[in-house]
Amino acid sequence: KMLLRIATEVPHVLLVIATRPLNKLYMAAFAEEIPQEFKALRRLPKTIYAPLQPRGDGVLYKIACLSLGVADVPPMLADFLLARANGNPKVVKECCYELRAHYELFTVEDGQVWLRDGIDWLRLGSSMRCPFSVRALCARRL
Repeated sequence: KMLLRIATEVPHVLLVIATRPLNKLYMAAFAEEIPQEFKALRRLPKTIYAPLQPRGDGVLYKIACLSLGVADVPPMLADFLLARANGNPKVVKECCYELRAHYELFTVEDGQVWLRDGIDWLRLGSSMRCPFSVRALCARRL
């Protein structure tokens, strides 16, 4: 309510409001539904609503390469990382570190990733401890 009052009553004010994505999966940003005040704030004529999109696979692929110190990542590993990250570059980076530190899935030699034979990617995905969300990444660091 206070933000709506500020936006409508205080002249020449710049408000920047950041929330988690507003969809069914991430409604934890609000209790159960989007508050009416927030909806009213978004409808104001001077409001600019700019939802951020997930990073593209090309950017995430480059982050994986940089995190592992290589020029290319094998397609199976790249697919695994990109699917797990859901567009989040921090998740790609953390997953690379997690895989390298705690799993013996690959070796990096002379700037190349060499995958071990017989990797069960589905099992790995369900057993890996790498967080999926920024919130989980931050909590893990604490």
